[in-house]
This record gives sequence, structure tokens and C-alpha cells, in this order.
Amino acid sequence: MIANTRIVPRIKITDQTKTEETKAAYLYRVNQIIKKAETKDPLELASWLTSKSRSLRYNSIRQYRAALKYYFEQEKSKNINNPQLVEKIGFALRNIEQIQHGNDDSLPSFTSSTKAKYITLTQLKKLEKYCLSMPKANMPLVKKLLISQNQYALYRKRAYYYLLAGIATGLRPVEWFKTTFVDKKDAHKLLELDKGLENWYRQLVRKNHQDLSGYLLVENSKNTNGRSTGKYRIVPVMKNDVDNVKTHMQYIKDSNNVLLADGQNTYLKQCQNALSRASKKLFPNSEKPLSLYSARHQYCANYRRAFYNSKIAKGIGGSRFVLAMLMGHCSQLTVGAHYGKAKNAHRANLKPVIDLLNSTSDIKPPDIAIADKPTLKPNNIPSL
Repeated sequence: MIANTRIVPRIKITDQTKTEETKAAYLYRVNQIIKKAETKDPLELASWLTSKSRSLRYNSIRQYRAALKYYFEQEKSKNINNPQLVEKIGFALRNIEQIQHGNDDSLPSFTSSTKAKYITLTQLKKLEKYCLSMPKANMPLVKKLLISQNQYALYRKRAYYYLLAGIATGLRPVEWFKTTFVDKKDAHKLLELDKGLENWYRQLVRKNHQDLSGYLLVENSKNTNGRSTGKYRIVPVMKNDVDNVKTHMQYIKDSNNVLLADGQNTYLKQCQNALSRASKKLFPNSEKPLSLYSARHQYCANYRRAFYNSKIAKGIGGSRFVLAMLMGHCSQLTVGAHYGKAKNAHRANLKPVIDLLNSTSDIKPPDIAIADKPTLKPNNIPSL
């Protein structure tokens, strides 16, 4: 009977086990919070997180809250003989438990979480037909001229090649403006660079793989705070991709002199806008629109799939460190957690990539690639 039904209250488990890796990650994040908040006081840290709750996304709030909660609980147990501090920590814990995350929909949509992280072959075919379409033969001359001079039609063609080049190389959209193509026969010039280039790339160039047409010398756009592999990185360009890459780079070169007086960023913005309009027109039911950055995710997905069939899949560091080097990331975890997945790979024509990866199986990874996550020493852990 309903009257005799016993309602069992939900029990909150507070003593779940945590791995050492999780604990280190929490403490690392707490250090970051303390630097941003410029205080170690528990109540002030809780107030800082509360003040940021409307400007941060749900996942960020959740991670910050979990890190502070773990930190406060550790400090509470260490300072059990200090009742005033214990009471203050108790208030801080209750405060962060009550924090509500902001509305993700109300936040700016320029983060990668709102953009597509892969591009299907079907989408590429539709984009090719739409972006490269020419005026019909029986169309009136005046209309033909209007279409040929239309800025949107001009940039959607360039945006399409922007995508193809990104899928082939994995570059960030902004990095193309500080990138140089080096032909395979001139590869020795890359070895003469004495600064800003990790030795791993030099060994890659010395392999001079048969399926390569050349290399891109890329100036890393995130070369701050130890986030990248150095000032430069080298990205191999396969023979079946080189035409698209060169076409895209020529468009960029022409844009600085002919198309735009405002320079590189305007060109990038125009291409992104053209792709966004094309994506909405061709794929109106898609939850996440395509962006130029989607190509970088697709590059990662393709290479991940290729790694599964290569010799280095079980080698030292495995596929992660090689992919991190090619994409310009110091952390393997960034590549593993935030970029395109192997299930979304374009499986056709991956054999040249697999052969290239096999050629890197004996290249020793640099120290920066092995140091996957910062290890916190006792003297680095903040104390109240």
C-alpha cells in the first residue's frame, strides 16, 4: 500500500576514492584558481568562483568546484586543531555547493564546443558542388558578371580550399599567415634552422618519406606558457594533398595584395563567414555548424584512425605524442581529450599516412612529449 511505502533518501557519497592523477589534477587547478583570484582565503576563493559562475560554462564551473572541494576537505583534515579555520572552510564548502552554473546558451559562441568537430565526406561533396559552382552557360551575361564579382561567391570558394588544406595538415586557421611551404628537394634548408625547432622534427625531415611532396614550416600560434612544442613545428604534406595546400596558400598570398586592404584577419573572417553561410544553407538541421577549425579536428580524426594500423600504435608514447607534435601541442592530453575522434575519420586514402607514421616509429620522443601532465611536488601545493 502507498501509505506503508518507505521512501529511501538519496545518500550522497562523499568518500569516493580518487586516483593520484585526479588528485594532482585537482591541486594543479587549485593553483590556477589561487593565481586568478589572488587570494588563498577559503571564503574569498568561494566568492571568486561564485562571481564567475555566470561567465563560465557548466563544465568549467563543475571542474573548478570539484577541485576546490577536494582542496578544502584536505585542508580541513590537516587543520583539525584550528577550529576557526575549520569553521571558515565549512562555510566555503557550503558556498561552493550552492553555486549554480550560468546558461551556456547565453555565452559567446566562439569556443570549439559549439562548432562541429568533424566533416563527413558527404558534406565535403556538397560543399564542393556549392562553393565551386560556376554560372550556367545559358545565364544572361549581366547575371554572370554579378555572380563572378559577388564577394560571397568569391570567399566561399576560398573557404572550401581553406577546409581542404586544414584537413590535410591540421593547422589552426590563423597559422596559415605565418607558414612557409618547403619542397621535398629543399628539405635540407629545414635542418639548418638552429633555434625554435625540436630535434624530433629534424629526424622526421631526414626520413624524407617517399609519399611526401614537401613540408610546412609553421610558426606555432600558441607558443606561450609552455603550451606548444617550440616556436616552430614541421608538418608533412602528402602528394595527394599538395595541390589543395598550394592553392589555398596562393589565395592567402593574393589576399594580402589584391583582395583586401585590411590584411590577414579580415580574409580569415570573410572565409569563416562564407563557410558559415554555406553550412547553414546546405545543412540547416545540423546542431553544430561547420567552421574552419573543424578541419583541424578532422585531421586529428584521420590520423588517429591511421595510427591504429601503424607500427607506433604500441610504441613509446604511442600515437598521442606524434599527433601532439604534428598539431603543435605540448600536452598529449589536449589532443586526446579535445580533438576529433577516430570513429569520424575519412578511411579512404589513409595508406600513405600509415606508411609515413611507420617511418617515425624509431624516432625518440622529446621530453616535452613524455611529460604528459604537470606533477605537483609537495612544495608546490598551496596551503591555507
